[in-house]
Amino acid sequence: MGKLGELVKKLILEGKSDEEVASEALATDLGVEVSAKSVLAEIKAAKALDEVMHGLAEAKRIAAEAQSKIDADADFEKRLDEKFEAKLKTISVNPFQKYGQKITKQWDNAKKDFVSIDDSRFSDSHKIMNDLLLAVATKDNASAHGISKSIDVENERYGIKATMRSDSNAVGGYTIPTEVESTIQQLTYLQSVVLPLAMTDTIIVEGKVYPTIGSVTMTDIATQDTAITETNPTVYNPTIEMKRVGAFSRISNTLLRQKGADLTSAFNTAYASARARYIDTRATIGNITGASQSQDGLVWLGVQESTPVAYADLKTATGQAALLAMLETINQEVDAEKLVFMLNQKLYNQVGQMENSGGFSLFPSFYTGGEFKPFGVKIARNVRMTNALQVSEDNSTGGTDSAIILCDFSKFMIGMEGGIRIRSTMDERSLYDQTTIIGVERMGWDVLYDNTSAPGGICRVLEVTGAGS
Repeated sequence: MGKLGELVKKLILEGKSDEEVASEALATDLGVEVSAKSVLAEIKAAKALDEVMHGLAEAKRIAAEAQSKIDADADFEKRLDEKFEAKLKTISVNPFQKYGQKITKQWDNAKKDFVSIDDSRFSDSHKIMNDLLLAVATKDNASAHGISKSIDVENERYGIKATMRSDSNAVGGYTIPTEVESTIQQLTYLQSVVLPLAMTDTIIVEGKVYPTIGSVTMTDIATQDTAITETNPTVYNPTIEMKRVGAFSRISNTLLRQKGADLTSAFNTAYASARARYIDTRATIGNITGASQSQDGLVWLGVQESTPVAYADLKTATGQAALLAMLETINQEVDAEKLVFMLNQKLYNQVGQMENSGGFSLFPSFYTGGEFKPFGVKIARNVRMTNALQVSEDNSTGGTDSAIILCDFSKFMIGMEGGIRIRSTMDERSLYDQTTIIGVERMGWDVLYDNTSAPGGICRVLEVTGAGS
């Protein structure tokens, strides 16, 4: 800016009019030639600059006011959040809890100590289950409830509805992640004898009907004038009645006290093992009448052979005849691939020693550790079938009987409701440094009939007396 421009700006700041500024600028000796045109240009330039500066100042003022409002709103929200969080903590609810914390330790049975592990090997569901187990075991019901509800919401996205509330221990406990439940199911299959043989289904209602049609006959039609003989097919509708069942899994308090310990794996293994033992026992020798259990097993669902066989005679011709009689009296439309003899270890050994009339072994592979099939039928050992039955008296305890089951397992249905709930108890093992986690679910089973009016026509049972003596 030259001398003329500085003079014009000074005169404008002094509040003089345009005429006064122009008159004084032209009269002042600035050492250079000053024209009216140049004075007018400087006046316009000075006023334009003033407007720009004024606009910038106004914009800065507006921005400052807006930022002040943002800061005030943020401060209000912060104070509101603090009050809200403080209020929630007074009722033992922490909505800001992040579930799925890191797992860094695992118990090593060989070293008898905790070892460090890579957290990345665990899924989010595994970690969430870990948090749930810790919350349940330590009676942190607020956290357990929050985790359970979040799992219920996630399950509903996949069409899995909660069948029992999970807001307190008294009504069934807390929901576990579906992925963890699938892991438990897989482990159960690996340990169970009965479950892999039977048909299984996930049932999400109280019962389920499996209609099967029988007594359908065909008729000859000699000519077009021959009437077709009408028949009414019989429709059988067996219903699986779901019963509530529970399993106990005990966790060492030493494990619980270790921050970042892998509780989920310990629970899954223990629960699946108990589940497999339960199914193998109750699905075969469970008994309502004599043992006050909720469901009958195959020994009581099947058709009992009229003549029992003594344990001592089982490996003789008498035993052979009894097994053949079972094959002859079972429904002839069974699925041969799914037809299985099931018996316990003691009877397995006795049948394996069967001899022919010449004293030679019927099943040489039994002695060499190979697979043997009595009369071409698969055989399965189920150690959960005890030798303390009273088959003819409808009692699963207090006797010296055992049983051999012959069943078409493609028509033996085991229903599982899904949606395992867990809770803890302070009564069980209270004198030990352990915490008991109870798993609650619903199961049911029944035999499906095809074209026979005799219940259990696809399942035969041979009573073996004196097996427990």
